Amino acid sequence: MLSPCTMHAGDHVTFDPGATSSQQLSLPTQDAMRIRRHSLALLPFALALAAADCKNTESRAKAAAVIARAPDPWFLDSNAHCQFDSTANHPTAEGLVREFVQRDGQGAFMKSDSWLAAAVECPGRELSSADYSIVDGADVLPLRTDTDSARFGVRYRLLGVADANGFRPDLRTVTETLAVNRSRFGWRLASPAPAPHVLVDIARKRQAFTRADQWAIDAVVTQARRLAPRQ
Repeated sequence: MLSPCTMHAGDHVTFDPGATSSQQLSLPTQDAMRIRRHSLALLPFALALAAADCKNTESRAKAAAVIARAPDPWFLDSNAHCQFDSTANHPTAEGLVREFVQRDGQGAFMKSDSWLAAAVECPGRELSSADYSIVDGADVLPLRTDTDSARFGVRYRLLGVADANGFRPDLRTVTETLAVNRSRFGWRLASPAPAPHVLVDIARKRQAFTRADQWAIDAVVTQARRLAPRQ
């Protein structure tokens, strides 16, 4: 018997409305002809319904095939030497970025950090920096979010840059762009992650600044807060 999903134009179909699996019904000739005409009239509708069902089945099969063929992001490739952390976490792009900025401000990334290793695409490609920015605050600005990628702006109130040699004032507002990408294990920050941006009060606790540096930090903080818009 032909399946509706395998029939093609030109295939011959024999339709006997009076037949059963075991015997032929005995009907008066006029009744049999009337039943045959009615059945033939309904046949196009039955074939149309069968064709629609076949189309839906084929569409679902094609969609499943596309999903099965969809490649993982490049950073999951073992040949990329990313040392990717496959811990399932960070279910939302914005949640990941906001937690990153919060932890960054607390100075968590001034040294090796296990949270950051599970939050970036390529822990093996992260860069260590001898200096870091000192900031008076940060605001996360969503820019664009797609199914598998997103971009956020982070607006920092920059006070200056510090390293082991001291503090260099640089008062301005800067906006850095953070890109994040989705994998089957969750969202990840594009590598390498930005150099640390540490809140000024945390920086004072983490580094023993000279008296001159402390004076410079106090002066730039005062100026920054004087210039900041009133809430």
